[in-house]
Amino acid sequence: MCRATSINAMSNSNTMAANAHSRQVEAASSPTIISTTEVRLSTTVKTRPGARDIFLMHNVKRLSAEQRAKQRAENEERARHYSSLSQAAMALRRAGQLDEQSLGAAARVLTCNPDHATLWNFRRQVLSHLHADEVSADGDSPPDDATSPRGLACEREMELTQQCLMLNPKSYPVWFHRMWVIKWGRCSWRWATELKLTAKMLALDERNFHCWTYRRFLVSEASVPLLDELSFAMSKIETNFSNYSAWHYRSKLLPQVYGTIECAAIQPTDPHVGLADPAPAAAPAVQPAKLASVLTEELKLLHNAFFTAPEDQSAWFYHRWVLAQLEALATPAAAHAAAEPSSGSALASALANSPASNSHALTAIAHEETLRGELAMLNDLLEMEPECKWPLATATFIGQALRIEPAQLAEQLRTLQRIDSARRNFYERQLAELPA
Repeated sequence: MCRATSINAMSNSNTMAANAHSRQVEAASSPTIISTTEVRLSTTVKTRPGARDIFLMHNVKRLSAEQRAKQRAENEERARHYSSLSQAAMALRRAGQLDEQSLGAAARVLTCNPDHATLWNFRRQVLSHLHADEVSADGDSPPDDATSPRGLACEREMELTQQCLMLNPKSYPVWFHRMWVIKWGRCSWRWATELKLTAKMLALDERNFHCWTYRRFLVSEASVPLLDELSFAMSKIETNFSNYSAWHYRSKLLPQVYGTIECAAIQPTDPHVGLADPAPAAAPAVQPAKLASVLTEELKLLHNAFFTAPEDQSAWFYHRWVLAQLEALATPAAAHAAAEPSSGSALASALANSPASNSHALTAIAHEETLRGELAMLNDLLEMEPECKWPLATATFIGQALRIEPAQLAEQLRTLQRIDSARRNFYERQLAELPA
């Protein structure tokens, strides 16, 4: 019976392959584009009967000898044209010609090759020279003005960089030049437009880290309220839990809003104050109670991500960061900060009348309860996904912190050796360090 089922399955498979081949031949003889799914059904599919030397292999159209020769000639002509433009622009640079002609020559090259960093540097030289008289005696730029000569020059640079981003949205020199223009021209009139641009580009490609970096720069320049940015990052996470950049952004924003134990120098504590605005000198550097509450909410968000996509590493990395912040809050230094009357938090008022050692004991107990809760969540997840690396690795990490039974840890580490063999020696070392 199994043999009959196998024969039937083979027959059905052959029929499906033949039908797919037939559909591909029909599609190739018509103007309709062959779908990617159909092409993948066969490694090599011959198209029109009359065009014997044209094939489709791995989704790439193989050209005839005549077509290849024509394409080669076209490529060589484009290369000669680009080389001519590039040599002309570089000659102007060597001659030190800092004028509009040089800007035009550089632009013609950059719209062909946005990654030509030398010519972006040359443009900045030319612009700084042409508008040198618009800088005050002390070297500071004048107030921004979109209608001034410098403002109009900035607008032209924005148009040029936008054209270049259409060719390569992940070009290092293009994004750097755009940031330079914003600072050089003090283009405050562009802030709202630029933030909208980053939102649109991140909707198209949420992992464009160049665009994320540019957005963080704009937030700093425009003093965007940090709570607004936290909401923006959350919207990206809710759209896709795999958005590592959005998780990372939250790890940078939360300390700016609530402070951290490790870095008491971080000043901003008002959520409505931007990154570029210094907080008052008397403002506390950390809000332990509020930070602990926010981090606990982050854990709830992470649980949703874990049960949705347990194999994705983005949320797991952020989970380690959250646990590290909660552990820092459980240290004696955190308890002392919480007990300072000047901190102004509800927890500070409650702990001000208690010895610092008692405060530390209370926070340490709370942290241990948090870890046990996380371990229970991971065990539930592992019942459904016993072979998934990330919950298993995190369970061993937390288990070691809680000093659970070495036998259980050893079993988990051996499973990790099997399912994550590339790091077998790492797990072997952990096994060797387990108590006997």
